Amino acid sequence: MIVFDPTARCIVLDSTNVTAAELWSRWADWAAQGENLKYPPAFRHVGGDDLGSSINIPNYYFLLNGWRVRPMEANHALTITGNLFVEGGGVPVVATLGAFNVSVQYTVPVQAQTVTVGSGLSPTQAAQLEQILALLEPDEKYESGRLKKFKKGTTEVVYDKLVTGGGFVGVVEVKEP
Repeated sequence: MIVFDPTARCIVLDSTNVTAAELWSRWADWAAQGENLKYPPAFRHVGGDDLGSSINIPNYYFLLNGWRVRPMEANHALTITGNLFVEGGGVPVVATLGAFNVSVQYTVPVQAQTVTVGSGLSPTQAAQLEQILALLEPDEKYESGRLKKFKKGTTEVVYDKLVTGGGFVGVVEVKEP
């Protein structure tokens, strides 16, 4: 059981693994009991907002008002999973009261958000680019915005030019590098 010591402003752990969300949730439960709301809040939470398409802003938990996490009184490795920070900076975990060795590992999950993007071309522009590429001679190649011409039958580059659209539909500028 996680214990909240409002006098010392410590959240005292009883295990070697805890999540930031679990700490916040247990504090919210504790704060709602009796007269515990008279003490300064231990947390501020942001995140979880729905961005649409099943994407949410990651949750962040900030310790406030001098509250800190104290590991259990034993030699151990403590793993805290999630985005747990101290408002204004600092370390969220303090030393045990006894002379115990505790190593703390923060595991922050990466929330990957995938945004599907195209080439930046409209369908008309993409069709025009395809037409231009079809005009290339066998010894010419278009790669990543560059037009390259090779010496016939070799990989030796005769010229390498930057191709830009100039921002206008149907306009292609070829510039020397």
